[in-house]
Amino acid sequence: METKQILCFGDSNTWGFCPQSTSVACCRYPFSQRWTGVLQGMLGDGYRIAEEGLNGRTTVFEDPLFPDRRGMDAIDMLVRTHSPLDLVLIMLGTNDMKDHLGTTNHAVARGVRALCEHALSVGAESGKKPRVLAVSPIAIGENVEETWLGGEFSSRSVERSLTISGEIQEQVGQIGVSFFDAKTVARPSPADCVHLDAQGHAQLAAALAAQVRALIG
Repeated sequence: METKQILCFGDSNTWGFCPQSTSVACCRYPFSQRWTGVLQGMLGDGYRIAEEGLNGRTTVFEDPLFPDRRGMDAIDMLVRTHSPLDLVLIMLGTNDMKDHLGTTNHAVARGVRALCEHALSVGAESGKKPRVLAVSPIAIGENVEETWLGGEFSSRSVERSLTISGEIQEQVGQIGVSFFDAKTVARPSPADCVHLDAQGHAQLAAALAAQVRALIG
């Protein structure tokens, strides 16, 4: 049986950034604890996870404080790199809600849609058009302003993170892309109110394993 290829395209919660990290000291969960690695273990040998997470990655917005992080600048290359693909899983949007970027939820959702459109069109170049799953990110914790990330995220970011899933679902639904809301199954660690802890990674992986099997068998 042919191995099914899955590209997981995301930000620091796909990279495995530990909530106990700071801007000075950064640690990363091992692959076996990241949701991508847990998902690989749950799916088994008939699937191959290609993990492409980057700290600070946005959808389509340029961040002057963290250059070279636009998802749109990488999606085409990475889809071609890992093609032919059965599924492209995109989980982005958290970094787009940083206050200094001045975005709206509608614009962020449009950014997710644009990435999905590129994944579909570029993926089809291999002769095998992939399925695409847009995953709305986990919510931002209400105490984020009290953490070291408070200079980037505010109470407004928290409020936006609780409602953005509806906007993303509407946008990707218009192009026939599947949707899943990560905040329904996992929460950020209270340590920094943005990143998953090991339990959160495991919870997300379990939910996504069901989604993957439903989409590509």
